[in-house]
Amino acid sequence: MMKQLFAIACVAACVAVAQAQTPYVYSGEPELVYALPATELVFELEIEKVTEKPGVFYQYSQRYLATSKVVTAESTQYRLKSVRMSTRPVLDPARRFAVSPELLPGLAVTKEGFLAGVNVPVPRQPISERRVERVAAPQPARPEGILPLNQEYMMAGSMAKMAEGAAYQIYAIRESRMNLLSGELEQLPADGESLKQMLQGLDRQERELTELFVGEVRRTTERRQVSFIPDSVENEAILFRLSASRGLVANDDLGGEPYYVVIDHEAIPTPSAAALKAQASKKKSKQAPAEIALYTVVPANAIVEISDGVTTLLKQQTTLSQLGVLIPYSAALFTGADVTMEVDVATGRLVRIQQTVVPKR
Repeated sequence: MMKQLFAIACVAACVAVAQAQTPYVYSGEPELVYALPATELVFELEIEKVTEKPGVFYQYSQRYLATSKVVTAESTQYRLKSVRMSTRPVLDPARRFAVSPELLPGLAVTKEGFLAGVNVPVPRQPISERRVERVAAPQPARPEGILPLNQEYMMAGSMAKMAEGAAYQIYAIRESRMNLLSGELEQLPADGESLKQMLQGLDRQERELTELFVGEVRRTTERRQVSFIPDSVENEAILFRLSASRGLVANDDLGGEPYYVVIDHEAIPTPSAAALKAQASKKKSKQAPAEIALYTVVPANAIVEISDGVTTLLKQQTTLSQLGVLIPYSAALFTGADVTMEVDVATGRLVRIQQTVVPKR
């Protein structure tokens, strides 16, 4: 029985496709419409944002803290930390077809319009994820214009005097920390947790005061999504641009450095659907062409590479449904038999086909 089934399928795949389905155009008649998927590449970019701001006492850092490594001007820098790739299916407008309800009354289509099979339950879970942009919360910063100094130095009225007071407070905090760690204080914390909290408080105070001299450096991480749908095996396009001072910018903004996506065509041995149809149309057959009931896809293998033109940032293997081969199935396969066909909604690939012959009466 299975031999008969596969024999019919093979004949259907080899028959000329003169009367095969064409991309869907509404004819005014009752029709069942389905679509095959195209593979969308989704890239998650992890971008680090570094914001630098000079301290109000940066001119006195050498005098009081014996350091010249300070921030002297405000700046914002962006850099790409990592790239990750995933895939998701989208409707392929070039592969949307219609079939008569009388021919395939058991056609299963998802609510998005993807082909799920014949005489099978329709998957309930949506296959397309919502696009999101996630931005990491920035580190808490000291309120603008408020200096962590005591009353004596805040009322000094001289920048040099306030810088001196800030430096004295830094040294006092360091001395307190050393006394806590050495146990030389008369009243030590009651337990280890209290000691930990006291040390954390001293560290925070010292950091805030030190930033008045060396400046503030804040690092945040942004996660952005960029999508791309390959339409050719020779794609080499600008995926996105990243400006060192403005972050992610438009692809036509020459102020950003380009990052390229390349599809390795040597990793795709299968011919395109257009080439398959062109080859089939050249064949002349005396037999009447078979009526095609529906199509599935054999996705093409591909290697996706992301680079900045010099360095490869990502190289990953995947499959692309829109560049794969269409497999036609004759209407004769579904005539006089109870056929169950399951199709992978995400790729359009045939998963399972089973036939139970209905006995003639």
